[in-house]
Amino acid sequence: NYAYKFAQEVRRIFPFVPFLPGRLKKTVEFDGFKLKKGTLTVLDIFGATHDPELFENPYQFNPDRFDNWDGSPFDLIPQGGGDFYTNHRCAGEWMTVIVMEETIQYFANKIDFVVPAQDLSVKLSQFPGKVTSGTMIKNVYPRI
Repeated sequence: NYAYKFAQEVRRIFPFVPFLPGRLKKTVEFDGFKLKKGTLTVLDIFGATHDPELFENPYQFNPDRFDNWDGSPFDLIPQGGGDFYTNHRCAGEWMTVIVMEETIQYFANKIDFVVPAQDLSVKLSQFPGKVTSGTMIKNVYPRI
C-alpha cells in the first residue's frame, strides 16, 4: 500500500533522532579496531538511513524504493536496529508506522487543503529535527 511506503520513506529521510547510544553486548572487531563488551557506542541513524550503499539516491524522496523491501531490521533503522527483544529498537515503532499510515490516508482521501509556500528545510543541528517554518496547511475542508 502506498501509504505504508510513504510513511517508511518519511521515517527514512527524516529520522526523529540523528543517533542512538548503546553498549556493546560482546567484544567485536570493527574496521581493524577491537571494541570491548560494555563500550558505549553511537549508532548513526541519519548516516545509515542516507547510506548510498543501502539506498540509491538517498537524499531523493522516493516511496517506491520500498516496493521490494524485505523488511530487514538492519537496513531501515530510524528507530533503532535489530529486533525488539535482543537488539536496540523502539518497541513502539510499528504503532508509529500505523499512525503515520492512517494520517496519510486521511490527508489523501478525506480532506482538501492548501500547502502555502514555506521553508521546509530541516536543521540537522536541532534535536529533534523539525521543519524550519513548521508544517503549515490552510483552507482545510472535508472532502465531499
